[in-house]
Amino acid sequence: FYLGTLLPEFRRAARWRARGHSILVEELERHVLADGVYFERASYYHRYTTDFYTHFLILSERNGDGAREQLVPEKLQGLLDHLMYITRPDGTTPLIGDDDGGLLALLDERATDDFRATLATGAALFHRADYKFVAGEEAAATLWLLGRAGLRDFSQLASQPPSEVSRAFPEGGYYVMRDGWTKESNYLLLDCGAHGVFNCGHAHADALAFELAGRGRTLLVDPGTYTYTGSLDLRDLFRSSAAHNTLTLDGESSSATAGPFSWKQSAHGNALAWKSANRFDYFAGAHDGYLRLEHAPAMHTRSVLFLKHDYWIVRDAVLTEGEHRYDLHFHFAAGAHPQLEKEAGAQSFAAEPGGVAPGLDLCSFGASGEWRLEEGWVSSCYGERRR
Repeated sequence: FYLGTLLPEFRRAARWRARGHSILVEELERHVLADGVYFERASYYHRYTTDFYTHFLILSERNGDGAREQLVPEKLQGLLDHLMYITRPDGTTPLIGDDDGGLLALLDERATDDFRATLATGAALFHRADYKFVAGEEAAATLWLLGRAGLRDFSQLASQPPSEVSRAFPEGGYYVMRDGWTKESNYLLLDCGAHGVFNCGHAHADALAFELAGRGRTLLVDPGTYTYTGSLDLRDLFRSSAAHNTLTLDGESSSATAGPFSWKQSAHGNALAWKSANRFDYFAGAHDGYLRLEHAPAMHTRSVLFLKHDYWIVRDAVLTEGEHRYDLHFHFAAGAHPQLEKEAGAQSFAAEPGGVAPGLDLCSFGASGEWRLEEGWVSSCYGERRR
């Protein structure tokens, strides 16, 4: 579509343009689910898809190609809505599933996990005050894509928080809990849906995992991807359930890998309850990934109660007829420096000490077991990792 539109002097330009238009429109229904989530359930590739259709719509409108009359604006705003709601209070976006560190076009110098330039362009394109609020400020990418008129549209647009605070995306399997849209708000994003699509090449074994920001500070994170083919061991490590904020049984992942971009067995998540009110959010869901365990198949159910402005309670239950080893994993962001604390007669605590922003206390109410403090890795950009 790019070539056929911008190089009309080529003999086959009209054919390229028509073919590109046809593919982009025909694939919308498959790639973008009813709730706006990209079908591979990978947030970085969701951003790619959003940028693809943003460029397509802009080029189409400026060259009389008619995309505005088709599903493109509706589906594109669905993609943008999802990006808006999963944006953390600090402006970054969780890297759920794979990321490769690239961009459709390198039009600014933002961090890899900062998707707000895409929202800024969306705000100017659709005159959306909520996109502008979450984007925060104008973006160089908007100037490149929409010119000075686009920046003017953005600056003249009102800025208003999104209409909802928490949001469920049941088709994609994502549930966002938050208690406000300020930089000091609390935020949790939980994953409970399909493992991916087709061979699930960009999926991770993250069933029922969550990310968390406390009082605006990103604290519990998905460690990202780091590498595709540099090391199979590291590829599998970053995709494993143990590398996510979820429960593992017998050291196994909820889904079993078959190669760098394929899986032998995939877990499927199923939401059981979702309730969002002014004072609280409640979620319950289950996944079937551990039914494959031969000696004692098991079903994992997780429920989360968020008492807004106060705390979360996460309850994990396993239905099984055999014995298992259970591990609950919590991955702190790089630089968080969690510490173990124990008080006489009380359960163990893992706490992130104060500093500039208040920290997060993790309290376990299990009948047995103990906290372990281990060193791991976090990758916020492909090819880079931090302890």
